[in-house]
Amino acid sequence: ATCLRAVHFSLYFPLFAVSHADAPPADRFVIHSSARFEIHHDSSPAKARLIGDIAEAVCDDVYRWAGGLKMPTRPIQGRMRVDLFANWNDYSAMAGRHGFVVDELVPGFFDQQGNRCIVFDYANSKLIRQKRAEIDDALRRATNHDDMQGGAADSLSLELARKAQQELAAHEEMINQTVFRHEIAHQVLFNLGLETSGPNRRRWLAEGLAMQFETPRPPNVYRLDDFLRTLLTSADCMGPGAARLQDGYATAWALVHYLRERYPEELRRYLGAALATTAPSNDRAELARFETAFGAVNVEFEYRFRTYFTKHAESTSA
Repeated sequence: ATCLRAVHFSLYFPLFAVSHADAPPADRFVIHSSARFEIHHDSSPAKARLIGDIAEAVCDDVYRWAGGLKMPTRPIQGRMRVDLFANWNDYSAMAGRHGFVVDELVPGFFDQQGNRCIVFDYANSKLIRQKRAEIDDALRRATNHDDMQGGAADSLSLELARKAQQELAAHEEMINQTVFRHEIAHQVLFNLGLETSGPNRRRWLAEGLAMQFETPRPPNVYRLDDFLRTLLTSADCMGPGAARLQDGYATAWALVHYLRERYPEELRRYLGAALATTAPSNDRAELARFETAFGAVNVEFEYRFRTYFTKHAESTSA
């Protein structure tokens, strides 16, 4: 369990690639269609249906979120495309053509220029296959114990192996949910006109928005966990130059979540202005825009911010 928990905390999601590559070979891929998505895949039909279900759920979540904020959205033109690879080498080759640095713990990205999500079937990752083989071996040894000892199966070893099997399945589901939901959220936000394109996009805002949809229900327990741990142990976790990358990601999620709950009208105006702004800006100008919308980023702001999530921690501690 400790190992799987440690794996979770190394999840970092890039925004999207900046170049477009050719589609996968048509003769190898089949299409699973849902209401608003096409899943082009060489994986199992069950996994394609799972990705389609996740995509539809994320799309509904984004629509509800935008509606609650009263943000105008543009119509989605046709079905959005997701490419699902069953083979790691094929996926990594495609990612390389996009300039995306591959990592099995982050098996997906959004190609904004091509308007496609490109993901890898995490069940076929080296980590999952290795752990699955170890667990299967442990199960065989436990159930064959009676042959070696002339008695019943090793019940303790069998129980531990089955528990490890459950934890591995939960870890795979967590990766599927968070990574696929995150990247599909980028795609849906982009198609609805709620995520900007080009080099001047606000990274913290785009990532913070996508992280609102990593879990089916708020709050995002994965980011909240990251955020609270770093918040309580690192005095500069909210400042520039944070020592660990997850600090920035967790804080980005927390900031958008906090603004949505406490300053919905201000966030609506700020998001509208951000989407309309294409001119380059420096750090000072960005800070001035933020403070104009939400007030000075000072000790009082930080205190309110921390207090809000301390209450969240208390209410979700069980």
